[in-house]
Amino acid sequence: MLSSCRHKDKQETIYQFRNKLLSETVDQEVNSLKVDTSVKAHKITLPKDLDAVFKLSSVIEEVSYLKLGEVPDDLMTDMVPKIRSHGDKYFLLDDKKGGVYVFDDSGTFQYSKLGTGDGPAEFLKASTFALDIFHDELAIFDDKLSKILYYSMDGTFLREKFIGFRLEDFDFLTDSTIAVTLGKTYNDHLPEIRNNQLAIVDREWKVIATGGAYNADKERGVYFTGQTLRRFSGQLSYFQPFTSTIYEIVCDSLLYPRYELDFGQLALPEDLDFSMGLDKFLKKYKSPEFAFMVSNGLELENTILFNVNHNGRLSYIFYDKNSNGTVYGAKYINDIGALGFFNPTHQIAEKDILISVISSEVVASIDKRDINEFDLPGNLIELFEETEASDNPVLLFYKLKAIETF
Repeated sequence: MLSSCRHKDKQETIYQFRNKLLSETVDQEVNSLKVDTSVKAHKITLPKDLDAVFKLSSVIEEVSYLKLGEVPDDLMTDMVPKIRSHGDKYFLLDDKKGGVYVFDDSGTFQYSKLGTGDGPAEFLKASTFALDIFHDELAIFDDKLSKILYYSMDGTFLREKFIGFRLEDFDFLTDSTIAVTLGKTYNDHLPEIRNNQLAIVDREWKVIATGGAYNADKERGVYFTGQTLRRFSGQLSYFQPFTSTIYEIVCDSLLYPRYELDFGQLALPEDLDFSMGLDKFLKKYKSPEFAFMVSNGLELENTILFNVNHNGRLSYIFYDKNSNGTVYGAKYINDIGALGFFNPTHQIAEKDILISVISSEVVASIDKRDINEFDLPGNLIELFEETEASDNPVLLFYKLKAIETF
């Protein structure tokens, strides 16, 4: 989730966008995203023993899987940082292949979008993607070519749009605006956004508002690569790296604070020097004395999962929105037959389901004689029987349950 700043030649960046007119990239008047201070975030106090051990059965009700089917003349990797579901389809970004693969809810392959070139209607590598739920479109971003390519949900190419700045991720806020995570990218050719990690753009990709302020001259030494944008119940939330508050993006000019994690004495210092570089940062802050969020929370209908770095480990914090109960720890006891592969990266919010991506090679490597030791449900036994090392990855679904409080 952390990396050192990616150094790029500023001249190269300017050259990349030399043909993009400023009037096409930045609105005449760029608004600042304001935080509505009359809205108080729901404060969640972190437990002190984040290195605790918890049972998966305390948060998971059921485990199932989806075996991704064959892709003609191709094979996916398990490097899947982004999954989105829409209707009966799952959209997966294969970071190593630099493409987007689409399967239906039975695991049958539908189509893929892979890099083919730098010409019209082509891209070199899919850096990220988003689903425009307002217009039923798939949008793929190629950072190398600085353009967005639009497709219908069935994969038909529609149009492309060159943009005048670099970005990390994006999602569609309304039918006319898009939220864009800029991260600590090199946008020094645009003073209007160079010191911001969040922007709102219109459908022509013109910047109309900015937020997530930082000092680009001093704060690029430590870089954050976790998810900052999440969608839940039709709303889009934003988490600025190395802070403790999650905001709802209300419109192109307003943020509502929704959740605040109270780290207490484990909190990072407010005047943290991000110019120190990654090695020094890790040496000082990946310790028992500090903790920080490494991604926006995975919010479900009844539960939120927060991933927190503490003492050099990833700690899971499950928070029940109804009971205010928590289950947490850096280690878990696999008492539900989850195969030990609990590493959720996506959610199906309305169904209270978390998703992990598992390599078929890993599944196939488990000795079939040891399956009984897992006390697996029937559907997972079938998974072992059907999976070969050369198959596409498997999605594991974890149905969450209410957290009991005592």
